[in-house]
Amino acid sequence: MEYLSYPVIDPVVFTLGPLTGNWYGLFFEIGLLISSVLLTRRLKGVHPSMDSDRKTILIFTCFITLLLGARVSYVLLYCPSSLADEPFYFLKFWDGCASFAGAVALVVPVLWLLSKKWNVEFYRLTDAVATAAPVAALAVLAGDTVVGSGWGKVVMDPHLSMLFSSSRHADMLIASGDLALANVIKSNAYGVLPRFPSQLLELVSQVILWLVISVIYSKNGHKPGFTTALYLLLFSLVKITTEQFHEMDIPVGFSGSLFSTKAGALTIPLLFMFEIIVLSVLVSKKNVPKN
Repeated sequence: MEYLSYPVIDPVVFTLGPLTGNWYGLFFEIGLLISSVLLTRRLKGVHPSMDSDRKTILIFTCFITLLLGARVSYVLLYCPSSLADEPFYFLKFWDGCASFAGAVALVVPVLWLLSKKWNVEFYRLTDAVATAAPVAALAVLAGDTVVGSGWGKVVMDPHLSMLFSSSRHADMLIASGDLALANVIKSNAYGVLPRFPSQLLELVSQVILWLVISVIYSKNGHKPGFTTALYLLLFSLVKITTEQFHEMDIPVGFSGSLFSTKAGALTIPLLFMFEIIVLSVLVSKKNVPKN
């Protein structure tokens, strides 16, 4: 059977003396720039007190919170043992491993603290941020996609799978003791098993999510918090759905459920936040149209 081969792309974009730039970092910076511009525009109608200084503080705070939340949640879920050898391993952002679901879970309470400090309506603030958050998520996914990481489950159907050179180590472990799988590995140049391109599916899903959230936010008449709740719900559903195609990494207590992967389990606090926001929006009588 002939399988499509994902191109082998060097994760390093450039090397300048002791400095190296990788695709993951490049896309993250592009995502930060675009989301910052977008968020600056959205914040104009949040509150009259949102001057340029507060906008700068908010964008910088969101950036740091998202970065730390994404990295810390990933390290705690996937490689907590590394902290024993390197207590500050979670600060190695250049490793290119992060969990955006964990970042979202952390940025919400931080926004609540800022809204209290500035006396700005919390949900109008989160609604604005929710329109820019998908851009950051897309940047992270794009970085993973370019270098061919984030592949999914082993699928033998050539119409639903591709060959990823980065999966070789995992595939060798899977094929150990299985003659049929070992023959598949020997039959292609990459020496890997065919896998579902789940990162491409998630990338397309996040693009659609961004478009939906942007359109919804542009419509006047929604109660503050509606866009935030919708984003949390759709992001969680997209993550849970696409995780079903990822290689399984089952944490204790979630085996056999929709939250059967660690990344999927991270959507639980997001869904909890969604329920809280929905309840508070439903009982609220405020319905302030955006300026």
